[in-house]
Amino acid sequence: MLKRIFIFITLLGALSASAQSIMVGGKLLRGEFNANAGLNTDGYQIGLGIGYFPSDCFGLRFTIDTNAEIEAFDDCDCWSNPDDYTIRLRLTPALVFRTPRIIPFREPDSGMSMFAEPGITFSPGASGSKDARTVCWDLKAGFNFQFGIGFFTLGYECTNFSLYSGRPYSHYDQPVDTDRLTHSVYAGFGIKF
Repeated sequence: MLKRIFIFITLLGALSASAQSIMVGGKLLRGEFNANAGLNTDGYQIGLGIGYFPSDCFGLRFTIDTNAEIEAFDDCDCWSNPDDYTIRLRLTPALVFRTPRIIPFREPDSGMSMFAEPGITFSPGASGSKDARTVCWDLKAGFNFQFGIGFFTLGYECTNFSLYSGRPYSHYDQPVDTDRLTHSVYAGFGIKF
């Protein structure tokens, strides 16, 4: 219920005011490039994205990222087998909705806004997996801090994507529930072009 209220408020804000500005220094900048890194239920994630924003409050983003296990401290010697850890590639097209600026900063075209980013994740199974889930839903939300053409993001992600889908055992051969939600927190930065 709380997610629905957040999305409704975000959509209302998108219809009424400007958010992260696509006009910077008198130039119309509709493109964005961003890089994110974070921790999730299964390990860590690193990603790159590119977006197109026809308006201040609405846009489209395509992200490519990897999810992987975090190596145990005792496995970090040069003789360990790096192929023993699971890693999966994810491709995520998404819609991006932004609220009006919540806190405007002193500099023009700068401020803080919130965002919601519903999308669909496409991911091939990990090496050796069987019947892995390849299409998943994805929802991101968080805060955007714009400083001229640059911006910084703090976010939360919830998805039914599972790193272990198709291989229900972790590195230590312990069973893993692959029908659960994966939760992530991440930080990122980007530039408008």
